[in-house]
Amino acid sequence: MTPTLLTRTVEEATLNERETFTRLVQSREAVDGKFVQRGIERPGVKIVFATIGVEVGGVAALKVPTGSYRSRLGERAKAGFLLPEKLFPFELGYVAVAPNFEGKGLAKQLVEKVVSLSDGKGLFATSSNPVMVEHILPKYGFIRVGSPWTGTRSSESIGNYTLHLLVRKATE
Repeated sequence: MTPTLLTRTVEEATLNERETFTRLVQSREAVDGKFVQRGIERPGVKIVFATIGVEVGGVAALKVPTGSYRSRLGERAKAGFLLPEKLFPFELGYVAVAPNFEGKGLAKQLVEKVVSLSDGKGLFATSSNPVMVEHILPKYGFIRVGSPWTGTRSSESIGNYTLHLLVRKATE
C-alpha cells in the first residue's frame, strides 16, 4: 500500500497530530520527547506524516534550528563544522518509522518530502542511524562533514552512540 504524505505547519497541526508526532519520535529513542515538542513548536517548522490507511507509519520534520543549537554542533566537542544560517537555514530531523512499517521505504519518502519542502535551500541533518548516514541521506545529496561525536540517550539501557553531521547545499 502506498503511503499518503501529509504536511502541517505548527499552526495547522492539531494537538493530537503534534502528540502523535512526538510519541513516534520518542518511541524510537533517538530524541527526548520534551526536545521534540519544543522543536516542532518553532515558527516555520513543517512536520510530515506518512500514513498507511489510518495508521501513522512514519514522521519527519523540516526544522528551523536555533542559533545556540547551531553553535553547539559547530563546537570542536561535537562536529566541529560551522552551520551558518545563511547557508543552512533548515534541518532535516525527527525521521522516525514505526517498527511495523520498517523496510517499506517510508524513511526515503519522508526525507524526499522534507528536502522538497526546503525549496532548494541548504539543509543539515544529524543521525546515528547507519542506514540514514550511509545510504538514505547521501541519495538525496547529503554529505558527511566534520567529525563524528559521542552522544548519550536518556534511556540508560541504550547507552552512548555515535552521531554524524551531514549537509545538503542549496540548489536554488
